[in-house]
Amino acid sequence: MVRALDHVVWPCRDLGAEARRFEALGFTVGRRNRHPWGTENHIVQVPGAFIELIGLAPDAEPVSPEADAFRFAGFLNGAMTSRDPSGMLVLGSANAGADAERFAELGIGTKHRLDFARDAAAADGSIKRVAFSLAFAEAPSMPDIGFFVCQQHYPENFWNPAAQRHANGVTGISGVILVADHPADHATFLGAFSDHSVAAGRDAGLLIPIGGSRLEVVTPDAFQDRFGDTLSRRSRQAGFRPFLAAVCCATSPLEASSDQIAPARAVACRDGWAIEAVESGGITLVLEPSSHEGRSASTS
Repeated sequence: MVRALDHVVWPCRDLGAEARRFEALGFTVGRRNRHPWGTENHIVQVPGAFIELIGLAPDAEPVSPEADAFRFAGFLNGAMTSRDPSGMLVLGSANAGADAERFAELGIGTKHRLDFARDAAAADGSIKRVAFSLAFAEAPSMPDIGFFVCQQHYPENFWNPAAQRHANGVTGISGVILVADHPADHATFLGAFSDHSVAAGRDAGLLIPIGGSRLEVVTPDAFQDRFGDTLSRRSRQAGFRPFLAAVCCATSPLEASSDQIAPARAVACRDGWAIEAVESGGITLVLEPSSHEGRSASTS
């Protein structure tokens, strides 16, 4: 089954500061939540997908490599990558257990599944239970990017239409962009992970439909040509490894005001507005009109 985008995990050194930055950019940002293993998050929902701003709680204890949550928490605190993680790409799952088995068969993962639950605030202010099962894939050629699928067990308690309305006009996540020196080297893994054929993208990159969104892999030069000097400084480090470089948000229409955009060090580009990666998150945020050509990628 072709897998659609579920969410992007957006690591933050200062979770509170990044949540305030998103609010200043006109996003509706959910309340602070805590996972059982000590990470905390704020959710930015759009219809059918979300950005998970995430950081380590000040009192978080180190997670043992033998713990079920190590594949998630260990990655985020750098224990698995020996450097700051660049983010995690998460696709949806109807059966995380079956997907874990499939990843093992394809040689891109193990049969391990992570199950967890937490409380969430519903639209009416009541507290509801949400629960998830995760199955992880492994890409040795991209160790600074996490890959997993997520099955929601109580989606009716998670999705909140009010939280999906944003003052800046954002209506969805239209794309996720990875940066690598040699995009073609990653086609086999990404095709297996997404369960979709990989096409040639613009500028010798890769393009993979993930539901109503798209996954692109581009070179640093191609990224800079499209989005100006907004790329994380990772690409300027000697021997940099592939990383999650940008999340593209569709706007209909583009309503972000100059008062919101100007303080964010944004660059007007052919795809809309590219908002510079900052130290807190390290991922470029792109606001692009919903008619942008990248939206034509689909599973049909």
